[in-house]
Amino acid sequence: MDNLEQLIGGEGKRVTLEEAQALIKAGGLVYFGNRLCPFAHRSFWLAEETGLTKNWTYVHIDLGKKKPAWYTQINPLGTVPCLFVGGKPVFESLIVAEFINDTQKASFIPADPLAKALVRFIIARFDDTIKGALYATLSNKDSEKAQELANTLNDKLQAFDELYQKSQQGGGPYLLGKEPSLAEIAIFPFLERFETVLQNYRNISLFANGKFPAIAAALTAVRARPAFQKTTAPKDFFIQAYQGYAGGPLTPKPASAAALPKGPLAAGAVVLAAALLVVPLILAGRKH
Repeated sequence: MDNLEQLIGGEGKRVTLEEAQALIKAGGLVYFGNRLCPFAHRSFWLAEETGLTKNWTYVHIDLGKKKPAWYTQINPLGTVPCLFVGGKPVFESLIVAEFINDTQKASFIPADPLAKALVRFIIARFDDTIKGALYATLSNKDSEKAQELANTLNDKLQAFDELYQKSQQGGGPYLLGKEPSLAEIAIFPFLERFETVLQNYRNISLFANGKFPAIAAALTAVRARPAFQKTTAPKDFFIQAYQGYAGGPLTPKPASAAALPKGPLAAGAVVLAAALLVVPLILAGRKH
C-alpha cells in the first residue's frame, strides 16, 4: 500500500457531499480531518486522550489538489479540522481542541487563570515565532538561503526553549508539570513532523548535540503517550507526504540548525521537481 493511503487511517473514511450532509443532519459528532496536517493532529490527539474518538464519525478530507471541491460547502474555510456537533460546526484547530477539552471535562486547559494565561502565552509564542520558521526552512529551494534560514530557525528555537524551560511548573517535563496541557497539544504535532522532514530534506538535525533540551524532553514524553502514538504516523509517511512541499535535499552535508556550512552551498545541489502530492495544503491552513 502506498504510504499516502495511510492518510485515511483505520478510523477514517472518504465520503461524498451527500454522505457528509447526511452524517451532519443525523446529529451526533462528525469530525473532518487529515492525518498529515499538524493542525488537525492537535484536536485528533486531544480527542483520543479524552476518549471522544469512540463517539464520533471521522471523515478523511484529502488536501491540496486532491481536496474535494464540495468540502467548502461543509467548511467555508476549506481547512481541517472541523467538528460538527448536533449539526452545528466548530472551526479552527485550537478552538476545536478547546471545545473538546471543555465538553469532555478534561484538564488540558487549567482552571487557574494564571496557569491558563501561561498556556495561551506559550502557544502564542510558538505560533508567532516557530511555525513560520519551520515552514520557511523546509519550503526553501534556494541553496544560497539555506544557511541563513537554518540559523534563524536555530535562534528562534533557542529562545523558545529557554522560555519554555523558565516557564515550567511542577518540575516538568511539560509546561505545567507531569501532565501535558493545551500548550503541548498545540506545539508537538509540528515538531513531530518537522524533526523528521528537516533531517531528511534539509540535513538539519533539530535536537543534535543536546540542543533545546526542554522541548526535546517534552517531545520524548509526548511520544510515549498512547494517545499520541495512535494519532501520529510513521516517519516514512511524513517523508513521502512532504516530498512535494520540500522538493529535495539542498546539500548532502549533515548539519544541525546552528551549524550549516558557511559560504555558498555546493553548486551541484539538486532541487527535485515538486511532486505536489498533498502537502501544499498546509500553507492554506496555517492560520487555523
